[in-house]
Formats: sequence, structure tokens, C-alpha cells
Amino acid sequence: MPHNLIKLAVVAREAISTPQILHVDASNASDDEGGQPEDEVEERWMRRLATILDAPGENASDAARLANDLWVGGRSAAMDVLDANARGITDLVNVAEPWCALGPQSEGINYVGVEVHDQAALLSEVYYGKLRRHVHAARQARPGAVFLIHGDAGVNRSAAIAAALLIDDGLNLIEVMRLLKERRPHCLTNKGFRLQLVRKARRMNRLAGPDDEDYDPQAEPPSFWHNAPRQREGLFS
Repeated sequence: MPHNLIKLAVVAREAISTPQILHVDASNASDDEGGQPEDEVEERWMRRLATILDAPGENASDAARLANDLWVGGRSAAMDVLDANARGITDLVNVAEPWCALGPQSEGINYVGVEVHDQAALLSEVYYGKLRRHVHAARQARPGAVFLIHGDAGVNRSAAIAAALLIDDGLNLIEVMRLLKERRPHCLTNKGFRLQLVRKARRMNRLAGPDDEDYDPQAEPPSFWHNAPRQREGLFS
């Protein structure tokens, strides 16, 4: 864990006493940020995602389990990790810096974080690349590592990062969206992040599976994905 975790948390708590505008992860204000669909394919898939994600729903708890080693949540879930840690989280993946959690287990939790806003190219190498490298290295070095991806409310930035990781693990976009809607009913209201996920899945030919009406068996993924497993072993129990 970086030595700056406690320092970051202390700075964040000191800032709470200063009047400021707080960024809220669950905002709908960014619907038109992050670009517009560039062709009919992107438009069609954005409509598909809206059909799944825009149905009303409320998050039943502050953290939701998406896979054996992957949870998504907000600030209170992150604070629980450094207190009771009932979920056995080993790694905090924070998309809401400079805020970060502080608690009695701060020295025992592995940590990576970025400061990113709703308008950003979240899935770029600058943000997602850094977080993905941490997750990949932790999985290789520490079998059994369990990650909490968290933002302020666990709705947009954290959900988008978790979705991208699941796509990289072998799931297709529609599978991931249905899983998120089931486990985190109020999520990915940010249409810019949805579009970034559509573009990522399209590049990898992971928009849908063979049983989907929009599956395109002619599309070819990049060569380095040809031998990739359909799904990372042990992803679900």
C-alpha cells in the first residue's frame, strides 16, 4: 500500500471543514459529456444499454458483489474496509481521490487511486490503465486478492471501471450490463461512460454473445485476443 494513503485521508478530512463544491458520483449532469455516437452501430448499442440501465432501480446496499474477487461501492463501503472489513477486501481501488478512507486497518490494505471526474476519458490509459495494471499485478502476485472499486456513491465512475475489468476478463458488454443492473440497480447514468464502454467492447468484439440478436460473427477482435479465454477462471462461484 502506498505510504500516502493515510496522508491523503487526513488531507481529505481537513478539507471537509472548508466550504467547497463536492463532486458527486451519482450525478446525471454529464449525460451529454464524453462525446456523441459517431455511427449507427454506436447509436444502436447506446439504445441497447439504455433499455437495460434506464429501468428504475435502487441500490439495496452500499456495496455489490459482481464477481468472486470484485465488488463495487461508495464511500461508506470503502470506510468499512478499513474498519470491520466484513467482505474480506484486500485492495481498495479508489476513483474519488483526493478523498480516501481512513481506519484502523489502513496499513493492511493494498491501495491504488486516481482523481477523475465525470467528464473524463475514464477508460484511457491515464486512468483505467493505471487501475487495470494494479488489479492484474495483484491477481498474479496474490491469488485470492479481492477488490473494492469505489467512488463517492458507487454509481458511475466505479461502475464503469468494474464493467471494463469484467469485459477484459472475457464477458461481453450485454452480460456485464445485465449483471450490473441486477447487482447495482442504479448505475451508469453517465452516458459518456456508457459510450466509452461500447467503444471498448466493439474494439474487442465483445458487444454480445452468439445467442444475442446483434451478435456479429464476422467481426474480428485484435490478434492478441484470439487465444484469450472466454472468461477468467474462477470469475464466478
